[in-house]
Amino acid sequence: MSEQTPENISRMDWRINNLTWITAPFTPPGSLTPVPSGAAITQAAIIHHGKERIGITIPNATALLLNLSQISHLQAEQLISKCLSNKDNFGHLPDSDVFTFYEQMMASIVFAYTSLESFVNEELPDEYIHIVVDKRYTQHYNKEQIERHLNLDIKLGDVLPSVLKVKTPKGTKIWDDFKKLKDIRDRIIHMKTSDRNFSGQDKDSIWNVILSKPLIPTYHTAKNMMHYFLKAKNKTPRWLDKCPF
Repeated sequence: MSEQTPENISRMDWRINNLTWITAPFTPPGSLTPVPSGAAITQAAIIHHGKERIGITIPNATALLLNLSQISHLQAEQLISKCLSNKDNFGHLPDSDVFTFYEQMMASIVFAYTSLESFVNEELPDEYIHIVVDKRYTQHYNKEQIERHLNLDIKLGDVLPSVLKVKTPKGTKIWDDFKKLKDIRDRIIHMKTSDRNFSGQDKDSIWNVILSKPLIPTYHTAKNMMHYFLKAKNKTPRWLDKCPF
């Protein structure tokens, strides 16, 4: 790969999973047409869409999820501003807009958390074995077992620090922010009666927590955690370098 990124490559979508380019003209075997220098090389897939066979460039799943979280958060910010401007004389917010606000914030929270799950699984080497030593037993987890059976706290707090040879984020502000995101995400996914009920000035309801001021940092929290670990590699993937937010 050349040191300077060709302009056509720089303009390509930041969410592409793997992207490189030809550094010198190249004629593929069996072809008479040379591929010019600077031509993009990406991963592609054939998708069966009903009776059609269509091609796509494979996106990075973490980038898609992080972007969804950011889009939903921005929409929620706009909606709550609109709601506050349009409250009635009793301070009641308009139903349609405030309900959509809650939908967008819930989406942003869940997508941010899921982007972290995707990120960790993406960073795990195929051959990595995570060992858990207990007084009674020792367990060995391969990559598939880590992905399936270990929760995100363990992956971020123990597994990924071991993989990247970096200090655990536990005890840092980044970790505290993650735990807050996880708590509200878990309350959304496993919503209990106590979460959705509201009586008087009950500040513990999920409605009160989501409509906090300032709004819950969602994609910010996920992205900060990703940067924490990628600093150890001293190399960030193109999609994160090009991330527009």
